[in-house]
Amino acid sequence: MFLLRCLAGCIVWVSLFGTILVLVGLGIVFLYNSGNYSALNSVGNVITYMGIPVSSNSAYNSPVGWTLIGVGCGFFIVVLCCCNRIRLAVAICKSAGQFIASVCTSILVPIIQAFLALALWAGCLVTMVYLVSAANFGVNVASNAYFTTIG
Repeated sequence: MFLLRCLAGCIVWVSLFGTILVLVGLGIVFLYNSGNYSALNSVGNVITYMGIPVSSNSAYNSPVGWTLIGVGCGFFIVVLCCCNRIRLAVAICKSAGQFIASVCTSILVPIIQAFLALALWAGCLVTMVYLVSAANFGVNVASNAYFTTIG
């Protein structure tokens, strides 16, 4: 809980900017693979500035690359516009960490709820199996039905 109070802001901001960098990086990889960063050599083959051949057989690499870069830039603008709200959410996470540290029994609530949900599903499963196994199934030959009937 001490780490939640201290590192909540770092975790949020690193994950936000990491997402932006991953989107823009993938866009650059798609653009690189489409041949946008390439030149023709004397033989007429497409080579890149790194000397790695590109796969120009896919017409979707360039639009996907530009789309990923656009989504990354749009996400960056959204993060800049919501900066104050993100700081408020980080402060709420820090206060939630303080609450959990002071009231340790609050950690038991989701555990008890999960056990109760599993007990409910187990009871429902037993009831369904009993209802299906207690029924008498038969075939309605006269109507050429594909489904069985309960008799």
